[in-house]
Amino acid sequence: MLLQDATFNKAKSTPEDYEQVPRIGWIVWHEVGPISQTWTEAEAILAKNGLDPAPFPRTTNKGAYLMAIDEVREGSRSTDLRILPRPIRETSEAIRHSIIIERVTADDALSHASELLISFNKLASEIEFTNGKPDSVDVNKIAIEEKIKTGYTRYCERVYKWTLGKYVTLLLDRCHAVSVRSTGGVWFVPDAYTPTVKALEAAFTDFGAGCIFYRHPVIDTVEWRRNVATMADREMAVELRSMKDALEGIKAEAKQDGKVRSKTLDTQLSHYKRVIAKAEAYESLLSYRAGDVRQVISDLEK
Repeated sequence: MLLQDATFNKAKSTPEDYEQVPRIGWIVWHEVGPISQTWTEAEAILAKNGLDPAPFPRTTNKGAYLMAIDEVREGSRSTDLRILPRPIRETSEAIRHSIIIERVTADDALSHASELLISFNKLASEIEFTNGKPDSVDVNKIAIEEKIKTGYTRYCERVYKWTLGKYVTLLLDRCHAVSVRSTGGVWFVPDAYTPTVKALEAAFTDFGAGCIFYRHPVIDTVEWRRNVATMADREMAVELRSMKDALEGIKAEAKQDGKVRSKTLDTQLSHYKRVIAKAEAYESLLSYRAGDVRQVISDLEK
């Protein structure tokens, strides 16, 4: 399936012509470059372009702490220090790590340098550092402390690449998008959601250089309808398999505990409704076999 099969020759047409191409939807994908907006600024960009900022996945303080730890570990790969964070214990109140700092010698051997103990207070959202063994302060410990503090503050306050990508995925799911390829990253979005597609394109422009949202029209042809139906088939199969697995889990829970938690049932009901809505969207677009999906779901509900 080649994108150029549906290419519209914009060189011989006006932008207005391009928008008037008879189509069934869009192929979309995106690139996220370095971004520096705060959470508030990012949500303002989304709202300005008519997008709902509610699903925007803000990082929790715990998540920011863990990412700061991981960033220090990854950053050490290009230095002569080997930084090895090791979780010690996690409770409802705190997470504790031991960071082992080893120096790589000229002959690629490792020599133990020092240990830094870290405790993240979940309730107060504060990070505390203490010396491990040997119980002394050195420049490496001081540098690592500063990097973790800086990283934690940045992740708490500012958007990063993964966040924007996750938001796009959540929003496209609302648009009943289906994945074009099994590895993900490229979606088909029905034409009914063109306003959302254009809004994402505009929002990515506002996020700055390196952030690009691409949209490619899918021409209304028999071949492309067949292609999209194949994509929908593949995604529905995954969804239905997931639902069957979840149902088996519910049955096992009921058998063991004699009851099923209402939250579990609510989650599955929401999942059922979402799958039916997606099937109906493609039934309207392509005469897709939404009835088959309803029958499978009906069988599962029994």
